[in-house]
Amino acid sequence: VSMIYYSLTKEERDDVFYHIGQRNPDENPEFPYVVELYSPKELATAYRVLYNSSFLTRTKSQYLLELLSRTQFRQEIPRGIPSTITIAHKIGEATRATKKELPQVSFHDCGIVYYPQRPYLICVMTEGIDIKQASEFIADISTKIYRYIDEYNLKLRS
Repeated sequence: VSMIYYSLTKEERDDVFYHIGQRNPDENPEFPYVVELYSPKELATAYRVLYNSSFLTRTKSQYLLELLSRTQFRQEIPRGIPSTITIAHKIGEATRATKKELPQVSFHDCGIVYYPQRPYLICVMTEGIDIKQASEFIADISTKIYRYIDEYNLKLRS
């Protein structure tokens, strides 16, 4: 991501962030040393933009979602979901850097679960807990949401 980010001019980055409805980190004078954390809504917006092909062409949007569905990380959102269900997601962690330390501040996983006939977007972020606890929390929330959607879908079919 950094390679793509820095290959664009400031004007191009401004244009991208404007069109996908997110804050441009360039606007923070301390960037990249202090990263402003995005909200789940802001991160989910990026997936919505890809899903709806509202910024890139359909082909390019689908290509990016396909790449995101190939991730090997199965510990968070995908953990409680059958492996037959495609999930385009990305985990991430944010830190607040100082000159002496780089403490972890948040850990998250966001993406699209392609539940048959009912795909849904999920973005779970944590703050202030270690990565192992955060991973468990995200997996638990994701599993509960999947089970709810699955039970709802079964009721509709009966």
